[in-house]
Amino acid sequence: MKNTVSLCLLLLLNALASAAGNKIEQLPVLAADIRHGQLANGLNYYIKPNALPAGKVELRLIVNAGSMSEAKEERGVAHLLEHMAFRRTKHFSPQQLKAFLESQGMRIGSDFNAFTSNERTIYQISVASDAAPQALQLLADWAAGIELDAAELELEREVVLDEGRQSQWSTDFYQSLLKAMYPKEDYHKQLAMGDADIVKNIPLAKIKAFYQREYQAQRMTVLVAGDVKPQAVEENIKVLFAGVVKGDLPNGYPLPAESAGLRFFSHRDVWSVSHPVVGWGWILPAELNGDVDTELAQFKRSLLGDLLYQRLLIQTGNSPILEASWINGHGASLPTRQTEFSFSVTVKDKQMKEALQALYREFERAKRFGFTQQELDNTFAKWQKLRPTQLNHLDWASRLQMHVQYGESARDLAGSLQQQKILFAAIKPEDLQAELKRLLLLPDQLATVLLPPAVTSFSLFMDNTAQKIVDAVQAEPLQNIVALKADKPLLSKPPQPGKIMAEQIDAVTGGTLFTLSNGIEVLTIPPKNTTDRIGFSARSIGGMAALGKKLHPAGLSLTDYFLDAGLGEWSGVELKRQLAASSLQLQPFIGPNQHGLKGETSAQDLEQFLQLQYLIWTAPRDDAAVYKQSMALAFQQAKASASSLYMGLNEKHYGENWPYPDFWHEYQFEAAFADFAEARNILFANPLAFRFVFTGLNKQAQTRQWIEKYLASLPTQALSSFKPEALAHGRSNELHQTMQEQRAVRVWHAYIPVPATSASADMADFLSQLLQQRLWQALRENTGETHGVYSNYELNAWQGLLIKLNYQTDIKQCDQAAKITVDEIARLRKETPSVDEIKNIRNILIKSQKERVDSPIQYAEFISWNWLVDASLVGNAADYSQYTPELVHKYARSWLSEGYWAVGNINCQNTADLAALRGD
Repeated sequence: MKNTVSLCLLLLLNALASAAGNKIEQLPVLAADIRHGQLANGLNYYIKPNALPAGKVELRLIVNAGSMSEAKEERGVAHLLEHMAFRRTKHFSPQQLKAFLESQGMRIGSDFNAFTSNERTIYQISVASDAAPQALQLLADWAAGIELDAAELELEREVVLDEGRQSQWSTDFYQSLLKAMYPKEDYHKQLAMGDADIVKNIPLAKIKAFYQREYQAQRMTVLVAGDVKPQAVEENIKVLFAGVVKGDLPNGYPLPAESAGLRFFSHRDVWSVSHPVVGWGWILPAELNGDVDTELAQFKRSLLGDLLYQRLLIQTGNSPILEASWINGHGASLPTRQTEFSFSVTVKDKQMKEALQALYREFERAKRFGFTQQELDNTFAKWQKLRPTQLNHLDWASRLQMHVQYGESARDLAGSLQQQKILFAAIKPEDLQAELKRLLLLPDQLATVLLPPAVTSFSLFMDNTAQKIVDAVQAEPLQNIVALKADKPLLSKPPQPGKIMAEQIDAVTGGTLFTLSNGIEVLTIPPKNTTDRIGFSARSIGGMAALGKKLHPAGLSLTDYFLDAGLGEWSGVELKRQLAASSLQLQPFIGPNQHGLKGETSAQDLEQFLQLQYLIWTAPRDDAAVYKQSMALAFQQAKASASSLYMGLNEKHYGENWPYPDFWHEYQFEAAFADFAEARNILFANPLAFRFVFTGLNKQAQTRQWIEKYLASLPTQALSSFKPEALAHGRSNELHQTMQEQRAVRVWHAYIPVPATSASADMADFLSQLLQQRLWQALRENTGETHGVYSNYELNAWQGLLIKLNYQTDIKQCDQAAKITVDEIARLRKETPSVDEIKNIRNILIKSQKERVDSPIQYAEFISWNWLVDASLVGNAADYSQYTPELVHKYARSWLSEGYWAVGNINCQNTADLAALRGD
């Protein structure tokens, strides 16, 4: 007996020792240079010094008080309070707040904003480093110094109500989805937008009471990431936030009750999707913050998600699935701290039930047969290749925010890589199979079918649709399919290289201009940004104007068809599978009078990116099935994203040669199969007609070799000059439409017959921003007429210049909003803008120029557009120092006169009186 006890004890001790030895190492979850502290009142702060980019800093205030904090009679007050925070605070009068934001070149929605959700309100602001003390003071005021003015409240009520009208369709959809997700909870009744009647009538005193009750220090966290001195920032936080009152409210919200049973949700009017989408997902419990077992579980699910995604990509060409995506994380569509693990697939030919069955079939197949070690190795290798090599201030602010909200790690890149390697070494293929089996047995699952308005389907979906699919798939005799990365290169035979015949440094862009042996010119611009991505644009004159009316239907569908039909030896499905493990994007585009290719890649995938280009130029394929599919998809996309007012005004103004009608019909996309090849040959047969631009590309020996191998080897033809004849400028007058909605929309177009040059584009950008700022002040800040005013422009040789304004408002305010708009445009024509206004717009545009460099595709497109229209290189920065109030006023008088304007209306029956815009 004694020996038996001793043996059992020995076995137990050995087991414990083995378990301790197998304990997975967890590295610190915060980067070593992150400064974290807590004030005596319970307020937390995180400071991350990061000099990328130099002189910039991102600041955020997270308050764990959202719409779930509202009583029934307060619904909407958390969001209304967030809006009032931008009116005035203890240390910032309305004029001072406006002056501070303008001094930083800020634009609402981009550089400063706030968001109210179910569980929290987040304020964020992006400023220059030397303005960080002022920005911290503003955050401290939002924490405890928002001042509520009765007159301003009445204006802001209308702004919030207009925002509610604008988002009504998405609110209705999300409420329906939340009912399906949480059948035992009331999340669908407690959205941030709240109850319109309450927002309209709640007294100021109740808003103030909510503020004082819910904004408590222990529920707050301050985040600072950027080019700052942590010690100075920390000392400032301690002084500015010490007075925020500590309370006794909990720092979180109760988690929802678990929902039992597989559920099914369908919705037939989802404006956020352009094609039918089906999905399958799990709502998983909130996990313990900072726990190594939690981190391992999240890592397993990420591997599982990517492996199943790759399985979905190797579906045959007859599959009802077009595209696939997956989510494993927090903050996606859930209103809680729970984790969402879900898959979504885009559906072909309205085969929603078939696609849902194909999706679940891959779950069942993996459950039965599992995965191979090679699949795991390939997936992990792909992750390492796709990981960034540097993080900017916005990246770090987001990492810190996810750490605060959900306990996710905020390690530096080296620490993240090391932890991933530790976790990966602890996982075997059978672990993922076991995790999938566990997930499939969980009761809290939701299957979804989402249809856009453009798709009409008579398929019948029942509450038991998902369970029937599960039963049917489980009864199927399945075979194992293993998704392995193909070793075959994109090009089976490398091309015979051409030569770089000449190169010169371009002083304007700082890049190198290569002239190749086939005549192509390639501009490469070295890295200037905070990303490690390489941007690309190849652009030519032509577009829809070059196709003519006969080929317009093919031109509308060609961009979807181009890669889906395949290239060279690769079918479209094979090509998609081959590129799944790469970081590159490459997409054709066709505009009114320009067309080309745009994309981006990492340095590691640059050669594959150039190989893909070579195939596009030399080995396009045709596929009859893809041709039909592309027309259907292009129609659905156009129908979903169409702006009938924008298109309707253009159609009336430009006449019958304009290729984009105000309402799309399927027949407008019906092209003969041969038309696709003809349109492609007209636009993409001769690479010599294009301006090639790479941004973020170092001039290394390897890069030169690849340019010679894949671009200098392209066959070219003699250039045949194409100059589109300018479209006739008619008189559009007013366009009136009605919709069954409680809102009115107005679009204002100024059609100005000026040549397409970079100088015209710069002035159009300046005037467009000035108009937006003027109308934002007049229609939102001063009168509460609208939630927002938006302005931009289009310019090309075919259309000339089009300056666009749009906003929405209450139907009852149509007359007043139109009068204010005309008055502001007339004032801009009659009065010279102030020096401060010009300085403000200059700051906004200079800031935009700097930010453009951080967007690889946008930067490359900007350079190629200017190079094409000016026939010379133009750098990123326009010289706005030459823009005096007198110069801007001169162009406003010339470009914004009555004869150039047309107005489109939805639910506004009055006609805008433009008489005030008459005169030279």
